[in-house]
Amino acid sequence: MELLVAMVLSALVIASAGMGFEFIMKQYKQYDKLNDNTSTLASFYAVMNNDVQNSEEVMRHESDLVCRKDSVEVVYSFGDEFVLRVQDLGFRGQGDTFKVKVGAVKIEETENGLVEKLSLEMDDKLLVFNKLYSAEQLISNERISELAN
Repeated sequence: MELLVAMVLSALVIASAGMGFEFIMKQYKQYDKLNDNTSTLASFYAVMNNDVQNSEEVMRHESDLVCRKDSVEVVYSFGDEFVLRVQDLGFRGQGDTFKVKVGAVKIEETENGLVEKLSLEMDDKLLVFNKLYSAEQLISNERISELAN
């Protein structure tokens, strides 16, 4: 009889330890997924903000966003489940894929087509990128657009 009680108690302890381990593993996986999503979003924001701020001009090309500096172009393509970033280095391109879900892309442009504000709506977040141009850049771009017309 004592052996039976000891076996039942042992079974209960082992079962509760297994359930506790399973619960902790679920919590860890959930935390890991949340941390991974946050890390991806933070790295995407840092890279895109760097491209927007350091570029000489940011323009919309169809559904893509193009950041130009000197002879280097960085093109952002927005998909439903990802954002593709391709940097044209002349002889070869280099690409990055960010697994972020972008709902809506809102772009505000100047009269001559330069992007000055970009808003990306995500599930519960809003990322806003502002590009400030110097007067020299705006006047130069205005003259170029006048010559093209």
